[in-house]
Amino acid sequence: DVQNIATGNTEYGALRLQGNWSGSGKIIKRGPGIAGITGGGKTFSGDIVVEQGVLTFSEPAITGNNVTNYTVQSGGQLRLSSSGNPRNYLLKGPLLLAGLGRSGVSDNENQGVLGALRLEIGSSGTVAVLTNRVELTANADIHVSATNTISLLGELTGSDVLTKSGGGTLSLGTNTTTFSGSIQVNRGILNLDGVQLTNLLSMNLANETTLMGRGTISGGVILQAGAVLESNQGATPGSAPLAVGGFVVQGPSILNLKFVGTPTSGLYPVLTCASGIEGLSSLTLMGVPLGLSASLIQQGNTVSAILSSSSSEAWLLKNSLPLDGLGAGDWSGDLDGNGLSLMEEYFFGVTPATPVSGSALLQSEIQPAGPTLSVLYRKNKAATDLIGTAVWSDTLESASWSSSGITDIQVQNDLDYETRRASIPILPGESRKFMRIKIEKP
Repeated sequence: DVQNIATGNTEYGALRLQGNWSGSGKIIKRGPGIAGITGGGKTFSGDIVVEQGVLTFSEPAITGNNVTNYTVQSGGQLRLSSSGNPRNYLLKGPLLLAGLGRSGVSDNENQGVLGALRLEIGSSGTVAVLTNRVELTANADIHVSATNTISLLGELTGSDVLTKSGGGTLSLGTNTTTFSGSIQVNRGILNLDGVQLTNLLSMNLANETTLMGRGTISGGVILQAGAVLESNQGATPGSAPLAVGGFVVQGPSILNLKFVGTPTSGLYPVLTCASGIEGLSSLTLMGVPLGLSASLIQQGNTVSAILSSSSSEAWLLKNSLPLDGLGAGDWSGDLDGNGLSLMEEYFFGVTPATPVSGSALLQSEIQPAGPTLSVLYRKNKAATDLIGTAVWSDTLESASWSSSGITDIQVQNDLDYETRRASIPILPGESRKFMRIKIEKP
């Protein structure tokens, strides 16, 4: 029973047990203070129960003992104290967690309140690895400070809420889990190291938190405003690193692309989603390599990042076409049989696999005042690497087409395209006049 919270060693508390310990009796930690068990020579095999306050364990003290059950009750905290990368805490049995942290002290970060399980050391870069089963017996918090990491490689079980606090990283390993609760990330980073959270109800990420890695989440993932989704990608497009039940972005957030190697133009899947996707427009793309542009697209149940070196590449990728058009740079083909070539459909901003009537894109009119021949046409704002020029002829001969005398103005400005009117006067004595839009690459 350690009541003293005012004095003692800052790391190991008012009571530090360093000697050799043996026997099969149970150790119960009571009182709001801190007690530390450190060093080798610990061969005892009884259960460990933390009812209140903090029980600090060094890695040698845990690895050497034969304890088969560790229980942290609400109001208690098991604190890991050894630095290094990695430090393997070889618990011989399950770790049962309950509560958000230690009780009996003021709610002040300097007291190390948060965390039924806590990694709190003075140095940075420590990775504490636990391979045993971790079970939540009630809502529980895991706290990782600074730039440190707790890596859970064993089974995660329970049906309550797991809260991640602290600026460090909590990493969930590759073992398939039966955890059927929810995960709340209040601070720091949650890394999915191939974990299969196939029974998870939901995952919520607060402001200034990060979700990264690869894995499966059966429930919905919610990014609150200010959260970050980090997507690990290869140098060439592969499979989506994340599969989720639902995906909601509730406010301005970040999608950070992390590439291994030097990426090229392509469609890079970010996540697949079993149900609804909401708020993609609130995501800002970061990590875009120099020389490439990026945009986000939803195709069915897949969210992908388009990396391209030109607007035409982005359009081709968006429409699931090869980067060279229809092969060897061919833009003349007509996929949907509507009389428009691939280049024309790109210029007008229509889907190449869905027939669109030409009259929806080009309309001619004769205005009596003047009189004037006009053509209304639609232009894709993204087609910045094409030039569309209104030209006229009175003979239709190839050498007769000219843009001289044509006025071309914008008459409507929409989000993705603009409507323009190209006009030319009909002069006295002219019996016929033709207009068209000449589309070409500069």
